[in-house]
Amino acid sequence: MANTRDIVMNLGDPFYPLAHGDAAARQLSPTDVVARLLAYTLFAERVHVATRYVLSGGVLYEALRLAPQLLDTGLVSVDRYEGVDSFEDLARNHGGYSSDALPRAVWLDEHAAAVRSFRPSSQGAVFHALIMEDLGPGGALRLHIRGGQRGAAAARLDRIREQYATCPADIRERLVDVAAIHLPAHTTLFRRWAAMRYYLVPTLFDPPHLIRELPKSAVSLAGRADAPVNGRWTAPLDAGSPVEPFLHYLVQVPALARHDHPDAARQVIDTVLSVREGRRDARLSFSRTLDDASPDATDLRDVLRREMARQHRVTAHSSRRARSMQWIGVGIGLGSTAAGLGMSPELSTLLGLATTIAPAAVDGVIAHIQDRKRPWVLAYEEITQALSKPMFQQPT
Repeated sequence: MANTRDIVMNLGDPFYPLAHGDAAARQLSPTDVVARLLAYTLFAERVHVATRYVLSGGVLYEALRLAPQLLDTGLVSVDRYEGVDSFEDLARNHGGYSSDALPRAVWLDEHAAAVRSFRPSSQGAVFHALIMEDLGPGGALRLHIRGGQRGAAAARLDRIREQYATCPADIRERLVDVAAIHLPAHTTLFRRWAAMRYYLVPTLFDPPHLIRELPKSAVSLAGRADAPVNGRWTAPLDAGSPVEPFLHYLVQVPALARHDHPDAARQVIDTVLSVREGRRDARLSFSRTLDDASPDATDLRDVLRREMARQHRVTAHSSRRARSMQWIGVGIGLGSTAAGLGMSPELSTLLGLATTIAPAAVDGVIAHIQDRKRPWVLAYEEITQALSKPMFQQPT
């Protein structure tokens, strides 16, 4: 059986606010996030989200409250420290969460059917070691600061490195705090640098089937720092990819935004998931497209965009071919009528049957071939048709 892919979704990070349209992530509505999760599940076998942004009580938590079936079915997975048995334990004893996170953690324990475990100590140790290297003599971060090697800033960078050496390994914010004391003019650079390392380190641990969303600016900075990205990544798929038309359509479905009638929103979600269940070929196509992509592809959105354009071309070509074959069928029918005036009854009957059967048979064959080559287009058509019913289109 062919393998499908998982996506690690970037949402909630204050260093890299992600949004639909021009809004900042904190301004997204729960409906926006649910639409995005649903759109992603059409292409990915599972979507992974960060627990910290669920337990913080932001828009991601509210979205999952609106669509608990995404957690119940395991289509959306949340991460948890390896060796921690529950989210309640995580909120109480790990990660420095406030007491407000506890009821959210209990709710997660009730609904999260899929959990992605990771070792924070391993990733934290690599993160800390890389930052220490960046701050050291000849380090990449020093090269981005005027005077960082031998000038006035060098001594201050030495002090930052000395203080950061004693910081907890997995806290990127601490680097920014220390830098703000000694090199306040470069606080933004330190914040971006810490976020870049924070996003890239997990790629060292990702399994092959995982596609991780990385902020494009972080990857750009990594290139300048000579810090290659490991594994496959993509800029967020909410724009400039085949996910976009699904997202744009779903956020405009009135029933999904009926917060005063949560059952209406759940019916929309169930309808989309029902279409998804029957369109595994869309997820397989997503995986094959990535498999066929060049290892040098720098942004998988470009690869996916080209495949979506190809599927649309297949649709247009097949439609023209179907019309041409229908005209051939009509021509056969006209020929049978004329020939019937002077030919045997048997031949006239056969040609008459061809008039009736040929167009339908050709249409069926072409439709079958067409469908196999355009699963994303079909998924979109099925969703828009299913959600066009009046019960889903009533205004709020």
